[in-house]
Amino acid sequence: MNLYEVKENLIEYLESLGYKDTGKAYYLIRDLLDKVPDIPDSVRELIEACGKSYAPDECLLNLSSYIDKTLSPYSFIKELTANDLMLKVLTVIFSASRYLSSLVIRDTAMLYWLFEGGFLKEYTADEWKGELDRIVEDYKRDELFLDLLNSFKSRHSLLLALRELFGRDEINVTVQKLSRLYDLILQTVYEWNKREFPECAMAIVSMGKLGSEEVNFSSDLDLIFISVERGERMQEFGRKIIDCLSGSSRNGYLFRIDMRLRPEGESSPLVVTYDYLNDYLRNRARTWERQAYIRARFSAGDPAIGAKVMSTVDSFVYRATMTIADIQSIIFIKNEIDGSVRNNPLGHVKKGRGGIRDIEFIVQAYQLLYGKTMTQLKRSNIFSALDTLYQLHVFSFDVFQTLKKAYFLLRRIEHYLQLYENLQVFELPDDPSKLELISQLLGYRGTGEFRFFYTEMRDEVRNIFTETFSKVFGHGEIAPISEIVLNPEIEDSYALGLLADYRFEDAKSVLNFLKYLAALSPKITTALSLSLNHILQGVKAHPFPDKKFFNLFSVIQSYGAVSTFLNLVRFDPQFRQILLDAVAESDYLTDILREFPGIIDVFIDPEALETTEDISVAYGWMLDTYAGDIRKALYHFKAGVYFRTLIREFGRALNSREAGEVLTGTVDFILGKACRALGGSAPLHTVIGVGRLGSREIAAGSDADVFFIYHDKPDKKEAYFTFFPELIAFLERIIPLDARLRPYGRNSAIAIDEKDFLIYLAKGAEFWEKAAYIKARPVVCPDEDTGKRLTGAMREFVLAGSRENDLKEIETLREKIHSAYTKPGGFNIKKDAGGLLDIDFAVFREIRARGIEGFGNSTGGNLELLGMTRIGEAYRFYRDMENVLRLTGGGDGSTVMFDDARMCERLAGRLGFTGAEEWKITLENHRKQVNEAFL
Repeated sequence: MNLYEVKENLIEYLESLGYKDTGKAYYLIRDLLDKVPDIPDSVRELIEACGKSYAPDECLLNLSSYIDKTLSPYSFIKELTANDLMLKVLTVIFSASRYLSSLVIRDTAMLYWLFEGGFLKEYTADEWKGELDRIVEDYKRDELFLDLLNSFKSRHSLLLALRELFGRDEINVTVQKLSRLYDLILQTVYEWNKREFPECAMAIVSMGKLGSEEVNFSSDLDLIFISVERGERMQEFGRKIIDCLSGSSRNGYLFRIDMRLRPEGESSPLVVTYDYLNDYLRNRARTWERQAYIRARFSAGDPAIGAKVMSTVDSFVYRATMTIADIQSIIFIKNEIDGSVRNNPLGHVKKGRGGIRDIEFIVQAYQLLYGKTMTQLKRSNIFSALDTLYQLHVFSFDVFQTLKKAYFLLRRIEHYLQLYENLQVFELPDDPSKLELISQLLGYRGTGEFRFFYTEMRDEVRNIFTETFSKVFGHGEIAPISEIVLNPEIEDSYALGLLADYRFEDAKSVLNFLKYLAALSPKITTALSLSLNHILQGVKAHPFPDKKFFNLFSVIQSYGAVSTFLNLVRFDPQFRQILLDAVAESDYLTDILREFPGIIDVFIDPEALETTEDISVAYGWMLDTYAGDIRKALYHFKAGVYFRTLIREFGRALNSREAGEVLTGTVDFILGKACRALGGSAPLHTVIGVGRLGSREIAAGSDADVFFIYHDKPDKKEAYFTFFPELIAFLERIIPLDARLRPYGRNSAIAIDEKDFLIYLAKGAEFWEKAAYIKARPVVCPDEDTGKRLTGAMREFVLAGSRENDLKEIETLREKIHSAYTKPGGFNIKKDAGGLLDIDFAVFREIRARGIEGFGNSTGGNLELLGMTRIGEAYRFYRDMENVLRLTGGGDGSTVMFDDARMCERLAGRLGFTGAEEWKITLENHRKQVNEAFL
C-alpha cells in the first residue's frame, strides 16, 4: 500500500486493518510521514503492527506520542521496525493500557530498560532491595528521593504487567510480586524517615489487598501504624511517612493511602499504640473487623513490634467458637454490599451476585470458623486459602475448581480494568470497544463469548455462596445445640427440649453420654462442639436416631484419638457422608470398625474406596504387618476387603452381584491359604462350596457352606479326620464354615472319600440335593483335572433321572419350606412363597426340563442363560433387599415385617424408592411373577 495514495484509498486501507476512527488515524499517519518522509515502508509496518494489536486506534495514537518524544524519530522508527520483539512489546503496551503507555511515553528510556539483562527479566527481592538501597545512599534530598522512588515503582510495575500480559506470570503471581515490591518501598520510606526520628519505632500493618498480597496496580494501600510508645513525635513520624507515600513528585504520586481501618477509624490517632489496639480488639471490635483482620499482615517497620501485633491479631481473628450472631453479621454485611450495586449486579466485578466478594466471604467464613484449630487456614491470601480449603476436604473438587477458576477470572478482569487508566474501576465498561479490549486480553474471541462464560460463571459462584450460607451456616456451623448441651451451667430440661427436635427416644442417655465425652478433655470438648451439629443433623435423618447415634460414637471411641476423629467429621465432607449414611446406619459395618478401627483410614483417602486392590497384594501386606502370623493376617485381611466392598455396595457404587463376586473371591482365597497353611503347599483334598459360596453370592454375614472330599490316600484317612476339624477351628473367627450339607447329612463323617462321594451321587443322594448341587463347585482342589472331574460328576447328577415327577417333587419341597417359615404380616425373602428359594427351584426345574448341560453355578447367570428376564429382575430385587437388611441389622436379616413402618421406610429409601408404598407394590409384583413361574 502506497501511503501517499489519495485519502479515500488510505482510509479504506485503514478500515481493512481494523481501525475504527480512520479519519483521526489518517492525520496521525500524515503527521508521521511529515517527520520521516524517506521511510514510508517503515511507517506502513508500524501501521500494520498497530492494526494487529488489541486496539489499533489507541495503539497508533500512543505510538505517535512516543515517537514525538524521541530525539530522532527517523532512527527510532528504523530501529523499531528492525526489532520484532521491541515492536511487539510496544504495541501490547500502547493498545492494552493507557496507564502503561503513559509510563513509557513519559520516560522513553524505560523501553530500553525492559531489555536489560534479558527480555522480561524476573527480579528477586534482593535485587529490588539493592536498587532501593542505592537510591537511599545516592540521593539525600527528599524531592530527588521521591522522584527516583516513583521511577523505580513505575519501571518494575511496568515489567510485572508485561510479564502477565505475555503469559510469563499468572494473576496470582503478579499480585503477590507487586505486593512484595510495595512492601519493600514501604520499608524504604520507613527507614528514610527514621533518620529524622531515630527514637521512634512502629509496625506498618497492611490490610485489604496489600495485606492479602493481592494488590492491583491501582489499589489504595490500607495501612495501620502501631507503636509501643506514644507521644507527639510518634504522630509526627507517622505523618511524615504518609507525606512521602502519598506526596507528589515530577513523576506523580507514589500511592493512595487509606488509614481508615485503624481502631476507631478517623477519630483515633494516626499512630495507635499496641495497648490501644489490644484493648480495642478485645472489647470493642465487631465481627466484620474479625473478617477484615484476616487480611492483616506485617508489611514494614519494626519486626519485633510487628510480631507482637500479629500475635494479638491472630488471637482476635481465630477464636475457638463462632456464634450464630457472628455468621448472621457476615451475611448482613454481604447483603448491604449487594444492595449497593442492585442496579448492576453482574456488571460490578467486585460486588453483586457471584462477584469477588462472594468468593472472599465464602473463604473467610470458613477461615473464621476453622482457623483456630486448623492453622493451615491462617492465610491472608485468597488464592492460597482456596487451595488449602480443598486440601483439607472442606471443599469438594467441583466446588474448588469452580471457585478457583472464577476467582482467577474475576481478579484478571479487575486487574485489566484498573490497568487501563490506573483508576479504581470495578464495573464492566459500557463502551463496546473497551469491553472488546477486556475480552481479548482474557483470551475470548469476542464480547459475546466473554459475556456468556462470565454470566454462567457468576451464577455458579452465587449458587455455591447461597448453599454455603444457607445449608452450612444457615443451621449454624456451631449450632446453639452444642453451646447449650455442652454447657454444664444449663439446666438438663432445656437441653433435653432441644434434643427432642432430633427424635431421640432416650434423649436423656444421649445427653449424659455427650456430657461424659466432653468431660474427658478440653480438646475433645472443642472438637465435639464444632462437629456436633453435623452429627446430629445426620442422625436426625435416620429412622432410628438413637441407634445411629450410639453406633457412631462406639466407632469414635474405638478409634482412640477422639478429638482427631471428630475433626475428620467436621472437615472432610466425604468422610462424614460415609460415616453418617453408611457406617452408623449399618450394624455390620459398625461392628467391623469397632473391632478394626484402623480400617477407618481406608476412606479418609477419597481414592481408596474406588481402588480395586489385588487381594494377594493386600494379604501380603497384612502378612508382613503381623510378622508371618497367617491366621491373624487372614482375619484382618478379610475385615479390610469386606469393609471396602460393603461400603461401596451400601453407597450403590457396586450392585449386589458385583459385591458378591468380590466377597466370594475373598472367601475362596482365605480357604486356599488356610488349607495350605495346615496341610502343606499341595492339598490332597477338595473343598466343595455350596449355597452362596458355591454360587459366588457371599453377602454380609454369610456362612460358607462346604463339604470335604479326600482322594485315594488310605494311609492319610485318619489324618483327614483330624485335619478338617482343625481347619474349621482355624477359620472359626475368620469365616464360619457350615458342613451340614455334606453327603449323608450332619450325622456322617466330616469328610468323604471321592469314590464314596461318586457312589453317593449315583445311589444315595436325595432329590432336593439336585437343586443344591446346581450351586456346587470346587473351591480348593489338588489340581485342575480333579476339579473338572468332580464338577462333571455333580452336573451329571443334577441332570440324571426321570423328569416326569420333577414338578410334584418341587411342589412338595416348596410347601414344606413355606409352611415352616411363613410369618403372618411379614415376608421371608429367602423361604416365603415367591422368594429366593422359589427362584432357585424355578431355575432347577428349567435346567432339568431342558437338559442344559452348560449351566453354571450362579443363579443370576443361569437366569440369563435361560432367558428368564422377569424372574431375573425379581432375583436382583430380593438380593438387594436382603443385603440391605443384613447390613443395617434389620430383623433377622431375611424377614420384613410390614407393620414395622420405620423398617419399611428405611428399606424403601435404601433401595431408591420414594416411599414404602411404592416398594410394597414392587415387592408384590415380583412375588406374583415368581409364583406364576410354577403355574
